[in-house]
This record gives sequence, structure tokens and C-alpha cells, in this order.
Amino acid sequence: MEARGRQSGFLRNLARHEAAAGCMRLGLAYIDGEPVAAQFWTVENGEALIHKLAHVEDATKTSPGTLLSVAMFQHAIDIDNVDLIDFGTGNDGYKREWMEDVRDRYRLEFYWPNNPMSWLPILRHFASGLAGKRSPL
Repeated sequence: MEARGRQSGFLRNLARHEAAAGCMRLGLAYIDGEPVAAQFWTVENGEALIHKLAHVEDATKTSPGTLLSVAMFQHAIDIDNVDLIDFGTGNDGYKREWMEDVRDRYRLEFYWPNNPMSWLPILRHFASGLAGKRSPL
């Protein structure tokens, strides 16, 4: 299965789980009865997290994604009473237009060296450091 398929399945399962918990927010924008933009957010514990944005390329001249974002922000702030809207990871240009702050994200990786299944990832980690692909700890 390709990565896009796995991501799609993951988001579908996440949406089902969050919808059942009452935390999913799905926004749709229409022009002449046709969907032109969609956004998938979750809201929990005073925070909204934007998971996925999509729009029809031909409709960008009418800015449906921006207009939908305004409506989603308004709902999250006025109805859900969130304190924070998180754009997730990535440095997409549109995020800079909306965000006040950028928060660094860090990733921790743990390996159990006594398990042979960990040896290849451990070797890759150290080899990437030797090749200058990551900064040393």
C-alpha cells in the first residue's frame, strides 16, 4: 500500500473516532451546489487542531479555502471556545498568513539495542550523523 493510501486510511479512522467522541469538525464550502473546499479539524481540551485542508484548484480565484478557514476559525473561537488553533507540522506558506507564533517540534526515537530488529534503525541513525544529515546530540 502506498503512503497516500495509508494516510487516507489513518485520517478516515481518526475522523470516525473523533466524530464518535463529538470532537470532529468538518467544514465544506460550495459554489453553485458543488463542493470546492473541505477542512477536517478536531477540537478537544480548548484546542483546535487542523488535520487536513483541500480545495478544487479551479475554484481558487474565489478563495473558497480562505473563506472556509474564516468560518472554521469563527466557529472554533465563538462556539467551541478554543484558546489555541494548531496548524500542525509543516511550513506551508498559508500558515504564516494566519499564525502569530511558530512552536518548535521535537521527535524522540528510542531503540532497544538488545533486540536485533533495532540494529538496522540504530545503524541508519548513526550513519546519517556521520554523513552530516543531522546535527550530533
